Amino acid sequence: MATTNSTAKSDKDSILVPNLDIDKVVNPISQKLGEIQLIAEKINVWRPLHAFKSIRNVKREQQKYVEIYTKIIDQIFKNLNEPVQGASGIDAGWLQTWSTSRGLAGLIRLQSTWSQVNELTDRKTAYSVACFSIYIALISLIVTSIFGVLSLL
Repeated sequence: MATTNSTAKSDKDSILVPNLDIDKVVNPISQKLGEIQLIAEKINVWRPLHAFKSIRNVKREQQKYVEIYTKIIDQIFKNLNEPVQGASGIDAGWLQTWSTSRGLAGLIRLQSTWSQVNELTDRKTAYSVACFSIYIALISLIVTSIFGVLSLL
């Protein structure tokens, strides 16, 4: 995993700015989660058995990124606690605010993408269960009707 601390060069010396390169770390996993979300979006809930299998595959694919996701979140939190080093007072204040906003933006983007995938798979699962119950109810109605007609004969 790439580090999210970077050194920005100034005229006199180097300045350590936490979360400067956070986009290089967050973008790849966000894109992968976006691809997983696109796959999940195409799941047809009207075919519940196929949908359950597809949802299980999507969740399995998402689980591959749990460790990376957790490491990135931990690294962002760690970097949010680090001060800017090597800058003058006014520059340090500005750079610290900028670094914090970049860190929070990366954190929010990653967490919202992760949550969107979870929400989508949960929603698709709920709709598939509802469709499956409708199919079972229809089969039950047909069988009951057949037995009702047979009992009249």
